[in-house]
Amino acid sequence: MMELISGFLPTPGQALGLGAVLAAAWLLSLLGAVAGWRDRMAEADLVCGWAIATVVVVLLGGFGGLGLSRIFLGLLAAALVSGAATWANERRIGPPGSLRLVALALPVLVIGAAMQASQWDEFSQWLHSTLFLLSTDTLPDAQRPDTGASYPAYPYAMPVAGYAASRIAGRFVENAGALFNIVLLISLAGLLVRLAATAAGSGRGWGLHAAALLGVTLLSPTFVPKIVFTSYADSATAVATAFAGVLGWACLGALAGDDAPRARTLALRCGLALLVLVSLKQGNAGLVAAVLLGIAAAAAADPSVPFLRTLRLSPLAFGPPVAMWGAWEAYVAWQIPGGGFQSVQPDLSLVPQVFAAMLDVALHKGGFFGLMLIIFGLAAKALWRFRGELDRLAVLAATAFIVYVLFLLWAYIYRFDPYEAVRAASFWRYSTHLGGLALAVAAVALGMAWRRQGGWRPAAKLGPAAVAAVVLLPIALEQKLRFDRHPVKQQVREVGAAIADILPPGARLLVIDPMDPGLYGKMVNFELGRAGRSGIVGAMHGEQTPAEAITGTIDRSGSTHLWVHTATSAVGSALGLDVPPGASHLLERQDGGWRIVRSWPYRGYSDPSMVRD
Repeated sequence: MMELISGFLPTPGQALGLGAVLAAAWLLSLLGAVAGWRDRMAEADLVCGWAIATVVVVLLGGFGGLGLSRIFLGLLAAALVSGAATWANERRIGPPGSLRLVALALPVLVIGAAMQASQWDEFSQWLHSTLFLLSTDTLPDAQRPDTGASYPAYPYAMPVAGYAASRIAGRFVENAGALFNIVLLISLAGLLVRLAATAAGSGRGWGLHAAALLGVTLLSPTFVPKIVFTSYADSATAVATAFAGVLGWACLGALAGDDAPRARTLALRCGLALLVLVSLKQGNAGLVAAVLLGIAAAAAADPSVPFLRTLRLSPLAFGPPVAMWGAWEAYVAWQIPGGGFQSVQPDLSLVPQVFAAMLDVALHKGGFFGLMLIIFGLAAKALWRFRGELDRLAVLAATAFIVYVLFLLWAYIYRFDPYEAVRAASFWRYSTHLGGLALAVAAVALGMAWRRQGGWRPAAKLGPAAVAAVVLLPIALEQKLRFDRHPVKQQVREVGAAIADILPPGARLLVIDPMDPGLYGKMVNFELGRAGRSGIVGAMHGEQTPAEAITGTIDRSGSTHLWVHTATSAVGSALGLDVPPGASHLLERQDGGWRIVRSWPYRGYSDPSMVRD
């Protein structure tokens, strides 16, 4: 029982981090409200405010050279002014039901607050980028191109959110990205509530809010804890895609209803959501194209949408993401050339193998791809006989799915190395990017079915059960959600922090870990950077290396210190030293040889390679 409580509750510092993330999200929502007034679909305020903040950071912080702390203060003032204007105009701040959703999501938020970073991309990319912004108060540039991240030129929307939360907290909030992902899912739940309630013509009670929250988290066909409860940009990408698609769909509805002012507002906000997409990941340009082509297909399929008006409004939707993509690419070429993901020599003969691997993944993930199959059925029916809003949204989502899958097929050939391409590496993770849009179609369909049935009484009684489930399920599944409690990872991070304290100035550390693919070296490297020390000079990992090769690597690295995580016989022979098993060791060069400075016995395991992630 005590273990459950200790695993569930965050420390005071982590609780402060949660409060800072919620405050940052609230301020971004206030900022986003300025991009439209009434009938703007207020649930999109957070995404739109995030877009505005990202644009300001890139233009003023990148091209203008202004310090991020000064930009943050300016954005804070702008958010408060926008919030005051919104209150004066609407007599409320924030989307309807937002406080209710946050209250229902508290168990998930508390669990997320208690977690620490533990996944590969966090230690190779996302944490380094946020920490760099916080420690240098600037974007990377020609004078400071090395952020510690694998790709310093990767877009910075996620690090900007983490930076804002860390500024509010007054310290680096390590899990700010993970918590912000949860908050974004809460905003998506609010959107689903709006869609379902509008389609059903009913009120928005606690039960509907709880069901929507379950639908985007624990019961979602694309909910993967190791994606959502991390600083990865995939969950945020899914939310931004959903908002972009729904805003574009609503814009077409306003055009069909001859409501030009609302259509302009929604088109602009669609463009801001698409701007967030290109500011999250390099590959999201494909999603932008997918959503825009989906909107175009929906407009073409709906005879009530005037073509010329749609064409005139289209720059409001595609202009912001195209301009942002161009601005960031120009900045990268100017200040950090070569810092992004690079192309490879394409091999078109791999296309059948790649497609087969993608199909195999789809067949093993029946929940999401089954839902998409239903949406394809609705879209096909719409093309045969178009009947209204659900048909328009289904055509949009189905088109976006087809375009995105084709884009991923292209990316595997032109961007991935052949080993990853023929395995369709991470295809399931990329597929989740369309999960939010698929849920939006489901919400409208279920709402319309509810209206046709005149309100299904048995389902109405499920409201209390949904509320109980959204509160109790996170507690019941706490052990599965807390994947970060990995004994090896926890100890390696502690060891990395200790090494940062021990190493003298100017030390050069080489990591030797033959039994690990490289994650633990990245963790130690991050802890050194977090402490303001130089990172590791290299790492030997993932292979049974002969002693001669180990000796050569040590000599070439010019290392003054070694961290040996797993000692093999080859490691001992190369060092000319008896390295005790069952522990990791920090070694120092001395008199032409090596001596052990400190050892850390394995805690809770006997062999790091036998503890699975």
